[in-house]
Amino acid sequence: MGQRSWPEERSEIAIWLSGFLGTYKKWVDKILDNDDHDVTKNKIIDLLTDWIQKLEEERTKIMKMTDTTPEVNSAQGYDQFVEEEDE
Repeated sequence: MGQRSWPEERSEIAIWLSGFLGTYKKWVDKILDNDDHDVTKNKIIDLLTDWIQKLEEERTKIMKMTDTTPEVNSAQGYDQFVEEEDE
């Protein structure tokens, strides 16, 4: 199967982004914004680097998508299955 288009992937990307952002919001609220947890600058830098990498991968995937849903031609590819009749 080929690469899917933006209209085909849009809702799945929205779900992924919501989950991605929700997970990190919870982490910030429960861990980073809590003086009882020992969080170093290096740990934050490493996490930010990881998050940015994941977002850049998703960005690249979106950039490669076509803007429109490809049209499906029902006759496309049919000729390869039809044998030529001998005259």
